[in-house]
Amino acid sequence: MESIKQDEVAQRIETIRRQKELTQAELARALNVSQAAISKYLNKRIPPAEVLYRLARLGNTTMEWLLIGKKSYWFNEQTNQVREPTTTYDADLALAKKISSLKPQARQVIIELIDLLARD
Repeated sequence: MESIKQDEVAQRIETIRRQKELTQAELARALNVSQAAISKYLNKRIPPAEVLYRLARLGNTTMEWLLIGKKSYWFNEQTNQVREPTTTYDADLALAKKISSLKPQARQVIIELIDLLARD
């Protein structure tokens, strides 16, 4: 199991703040917390789960990335930005949700069709 390092969590919060070009006060308003709380989070205090969730949504990342820095497909190390590297993520997610809502037999047909198309 990965360990949570408070200073690294603070760095990732700062990365989101800078990427969004927000002051500490603006970040506080976006997260519905006080500016003093933001200062504490940036000085190595781990935010509560609710705030981590809002931070992850704001930064287009995951709570896991905020806490342990994993899920590199959410974090582009070359540009030091937190985001999906492709524009297809939302479309892929929507398609997966549609497929998962189908009856099992229809899902199987879709899977077979995808396998057939992938061979080309």
